[in-house]
Amino acid sequence: MANVTQTIHSLNAGISQQPDEQKIPGQVRDMNNAIPDITQGLLKRPAGKFVNTLVGSTNTGKWFHYYRDENEQYVGQIQQNGTVKMWDCLTGNPKTVVNAIGNNTYLTHTNDEDIQTLTLNDFTYINNRSITTEMDTTIEPEGDFTKEVFVELKSISYAKQYALNVFDNTTTQSVHTATRIKVTMVNSSNNYCDSGFHMRTHATRGNSGNARCGTQAGDGRDAFAPNVATRIFSVDSNKTLTDSGATGGTLANGNHSDTNYSYQVNVNNNSSQGRKNLYFRIATTGQSVPYTEGSGSSQTTTYQARYTTTYDLLHGGEGWLEGDFFYVFMADAYYKVEIEESSESIVQANLALVRPQPTPFDTETTITAESILGDIREGLTGNNTNSGNGFTITQIGTGLHIKRTGVFNASTPVGELLNVVAGKV
Repeated sequence: MANVTQTIHSLNAGISQQPDEQKIPGQVRDMNNAIPDITQGLLKRPAGKFVNTLVGSTNTGKWFHYYRDENEQYVGQIQQNGTVKMWDCLTGNPKTVVNAIGNNTYLTHTNDEDIQTLTLNDFTYINNRSITTEMDTTIEPEGDFTKEVFVELKSISYAKQYALNVFDNTTTQSVHTATRIKVTMVNSSNNYCDSGFHMRTHATRGNSGNARCGTQAGDGRDAFAPNVATRIFSVDSNKTLTDSGATGGTLANGNHSDTNYSYQVNVNNNSSQGRKNLYFRIATTGQSVPYTEGSGSSQTTTYQARYTTTYDLLHGGEGWLEGDFFYVFMADAYYKVEIEESSESIVQANLALVRPQPTPFDTETTITAESILGDIREGLTGNNTNSGNGFTITQIGTGLHIKRTGVFNASTPVGELLNVVAGKV
């Protein structure tokens, strides 16, 4: 075979066990006491330096190292009796190792290869491959963790309900949610004034009116379109609402004392129970248009309000059934709200059906992890404490550790918001 002559610019490609004809230029078969460096080229291996004798080390045991920065470098040994020793690489002095467990059972070994270490950031994880892991029966007598769950808060979102189902048997229950509503303006300045064109009181304004509000109604006259407003409503069974958006038009007696009116919402007009957390928005716009009556010299022109009402269902709540209806006020106008459609879901929640109020639907109110977790805790314990209804709750970071004397489980219909770790992970 003819000789081959070639020029190799550097030997910094490292060691390769491939046949010579497959090596790339710069690779070598072996390298003794040298270090290939892409910047400096082929360098002589730096000499070692005796620092100190590692006092307390043994001939057997698993060695590992931990490099944090230029000033903190350590070497450690897991001895076969399970004792962990650490030394400072810069001085060779031993470091204090605190055993928070109180025993060395898990790290005791006879074959050093059974001990594996992995350092990530500032933590070194130690694994003994010769020991099969299992639950600590001294903590849980049944050998598992079926008496506790952990609920993790995954995200904070507006206009969301953080729901949780807690159960200890297969009994199911129905949860009805409104999916479609209809809102109708029943009475407005078009028709709720009395025969003298004065604005009625709130107590009688929901009744059928007999006159359009005239100048005698003051600021509540129909020509001013006083029922223009927008409001988000939250309605439960027998909930008391305040019409704080009232215009305060002049009443028959000339007073303005009826500007804030409190009233009770009666579902189906007979106080049906179990309905809650229905959120919807009503928006009413108005325009004054001219209206001409008579002819000739007796012809007169007045202005009348023309209203347009829109509405949005923001959250369907719980317990609402098709056919439910109730009445609400907004800026003196009287509205009928009907549930046109509802859906039914079947859930296991014999211990607790946690359905807190949804988070705000606008950015005017700030929401926090603490407020969300507090609402869930209150839904479990029935109060704002850490125990109640058989539950003991501890907040850990952005999650709740829930314990109970008996076996139980939990689930959530909003997996994008909450993560429930039950039993084991």
